Amino acid sequence: MEQLDCIVSITSWKGRISDKDTAYALFSLIRQKTKYKFKVVLTLSKEEFPNLENDLPEDIRLMYEGNAIDIVWADGNYKALKKLYPVCKLYDCPIMTTDDDVLCKDNTIEAFMDAHIQDPKVVLSECGINVLGMPLTGYFRLFPKDSFLDVDPKYFKECFQTAEDDLYLATLMRLKGTHLKYLHTGLVMEIPRKMNDGTALRHTYNRIDRNACVNNLIGRLKQDKIIE
Repeated sequence: MEQLDCIVSITSWKGRISDKDTAYALFSLIRQKTKYKFKVVLTLSKEEFPNLENDLPEDIRLMYEGNAIDIVWADGNYKALKKLYPVCKLYDCPIMTTDDDVLCKDNTIEAFMDAHIQDPKVVLSECGINVLGMPLTGYFRLFPKDSFLDVDPKYFKECFQTAEDDLYLATLMRLKGTHLKYLHTGLVMEIPRKMNDGTALRHTYNRIDRNACVNNLIGRLKQDKIIE
């Protein structure tokens, strides 16, 4: 396999991938200027795109056919988490993740990799918030290899209803003993979303009991003898 310094991973879903934001986000990653060797990976669910590349909008399909991006076709659908799972299993290097509504200035990868080399064991994030006493990642993140407890992503679906991936990962990072560092580079910008985009998921976020999700996850991991 090609030796890479890092992977930059992004995911999307059928309801958004054709509205151009995903293509703009991908292009902002493809055009990065950096001394580091990287690859842009788009992870999609086979459930949402049963015809694989034939279900993609032309601009993204051309990026793939021109080898500008790789596509990972995931079994199952772990929503936002699939930009990290299963990608982290496929590459032996730091994984950067970002969202399909985020634009990155052309030195974003350079800045994050430089910071990673200075502090290689921490997770890095562009800003973030604190929830339940745990710092959560923001719009752009860098996960070093083995920086969170490696468990089956089924726990995300069973305990978190495939919502709150940042809180789920923060819990796994805490269980692993990994710290999070905010960079505040100002190099990433969120694209304003349409009012009706992701409504069902936002409703899930609004009604979810975050504390119960964390407790359920820890309880399940203890029950399955993954943690003590």
